[in-house]
Amino acid sequence: MTTPPICRFWLQGRCRRGAYCRFKHGANPPDAPGKGMLVDTGKMLEMMESHSLPVPLDSDDDKAISLTDYEFLSSYNWVDDDSPVIYVPGAPAVWKSNEPPFKVSKDEGTFFIDQNTARCATYPAEPLFRSLAVMQPCLSMRDFDLVTDRNCLRKLLRFVCADVDRSFRIDVQLQGGVMFLCRWEAELKHIILGHENFGYGHGFERVTTTFDKALRASSGHHRVVRYSLGGLRCLVRYEADGCTDDAGEPSGKAKTAESDQTGDTDDLLESLKSMSIASPQVKATGSVQVLSEGRVVPPATIIEIKTRALHRTLKIDEVLPQLWFAQTPNLFVGYHTNGHFQQIHELSMKPEFERWEKQHQVHLKKLVGLLKILRESVRSAKRQRCVVVCARDKTSPRLKIYESTRTRAVLPDEIVSLHEWEEEARVAA
Repeated sequence: MTTPPICRFWLQGRCRRGAYCRFKHGANPPDAPGKGMLVDTGKMLEMMESHSLPVPLDSDDDKAISLTDYEFLSSYNWVDDDSPVIYVPGAPAVWKSNEPPFKVSKDEGTFFIDQNTARCATYPAEPLFRSLAVMQPCLSMRDFDLVTDRNCLRKLLRFVCADVDRSFRIDVQLQGGVMFLCRWEAELKHIILGHENFGYGHGFERVTTTFDKALRASSGHHRVVRYSLGGLRCLVRYEADGCTDDAGEPSGKAKTAESDQTGDTDDLLESLKSMSIASPQVKATGSVQVLSEGRVVPPATIIEIKTRALHRTLKIDEVLPQLWFAQTPNLFVGYHTNGHFQQIHELSMKPEFERWEKQHQVHLKKLVGLLKILRESVRSAKRQRCVVVCARDKTSPRLKIYESTRTRAVLPDEIVSLHEWEEEARVAA
């Protein structure tokens, strides 16, 4: 009998199929990242282990780390098109309140792992800044220390918690005094064949949510928020699964749902009124085109959607970091038996955030300390760029910082010129 080939996802520490994988796994998990993770890296600048990472000691050591001054800034939907086009402000898919029981087909098809890089490979942060230019035209980048995807914060938290279940890489770069954490994935899309055991999550979302009529060409909704984390002023992008808001159909022009942030919403509307609608013709530069469509959806309506087999109850602490870093207030969990959904639990997460923060103070302080270490490393690195690589290890993972040999800027010059940037990184309190 022919021996099956080695699973390339297992070699990268990323295989989710486990015992169901039809390719070969080794006797032990790999302890080194895939070769692709070391592309464009130079000499190693530093190496650290999670267990030896110190808890920062300063005058505020007794002060609890919390996520404060949270504010929604902008949003956009990717348009399912061969060219990079976004709707601003867009809107999440709306929860349809389907009452179980109902049947969902097993996941099959092509799904994005990192849609921003897949659709805008040259400058993955560009759509974030295009949406800000429309919805927050007066925003100053002098007010930030860090720009990142939520995904990067989650990965770094896994490192400080010594629970790295998949190897990861993060590209780090300074623009002015602002540190950018840039998401890196070995694969940008995931192809799921019908016979593979990948569950029913995508099918469940398709059955239980729908985009507004004017946004039906959307392939995902992203939101941009700001907050302070241990003195670091953060600008964070994340993808939202849906919302509970069922306001009437929006018109061709952007309009809002009712919000408890009336002043902010009015300001956003004024910005949207002056926004020009992009021509369907995409410029030769390949930059992201902006279409004025959608409505401003209040943060209180945003939901995260999960699925689990009926015999395997979701452990809230498994998903709390993902929800906490975006302050997603609602979690909807569908429970099924082989795709037959019988229960949907709708949970409020805000009471859980405070408990989780208290239980993870040491880890959060280590995370803030690690972010400050990364900032110092990238400031001293050649061309102010570096690469962070961490191999899979659930006992004592090691994080290595390399010089980056890449020369491309994190943003196009056109966007950089729209903002004021600090010349040097601010020293956070």
